[in-house]
Amino acid sequence: VRGSFTPASVRAFCYSAGVNEPLTRRTIADTVRAARAAWPAMTEASALPAPWKRRMRDRLESHPLAQGLARRGT
Repeated sequence: VRGSFTPASVRAFCYSAGVNEPLTRRTIADTVRAARAAWPAMTEASALPAPWKRRMRDRLESHPLAQGLARRGT
C-alpha cells in the first residue's frame, strides 16, 4: 500500500533519523490503536455526507496497520 509504514521503511527511517526503532514501532502502534478507538465515533458524529463517512471507515479498517492490530485483538 502506497504511503504505508512497512517494517523496512520504519527501520530505514529510524536509522536515517537516529531514533530508537522499537520505541518508534510502539508509538506507531499506539497511534493506530487510538485512531481505531476514536475515529469511528468522530466520523459518525461529523456533518460529512454518508458516503464519505463510509469511505473513511472502510479506509481505516482496511489499512494494513489497523488490520494487524485487529488480528491481534488490540
